[in-house]
Amino acid sequence: MNAYPPKPTSKDLPSFTLFYDQYAPKLWSLIVLANLSTTRSEDILINTMIIAWQQPDSRWPAKKHVLTWLIGLAYTVGLPTAGLLTRIKAKV
Repeated sequence: MNAYPPKPTSKDLPSFTLFYDQYAPKLWSLIVLANLSTTRSEDILINTMIIAWQQPDSRWPAKKHVLTWLIGLAYTVGLPTAGLLTRIKAKV
């Protein structure tokens, strides 16, 4: 069983929902290319989005697009890099 970071508070939930709805589908489309189990893929997505939300000082880095930052965070959460670039190039 994975230990998830604390969920956004009910006060933050509307803003978190907007953030999640905008970026989670894009991040998910990359995560599924890694051919992980559905459970592992969902863990990476959920943990990435919650951790990103909890880092307000670095939430939207000035020099990076938000999705680029989220992808980097997903790698630190557990998205494997091995073979992923090849799969991405094959889709393009």
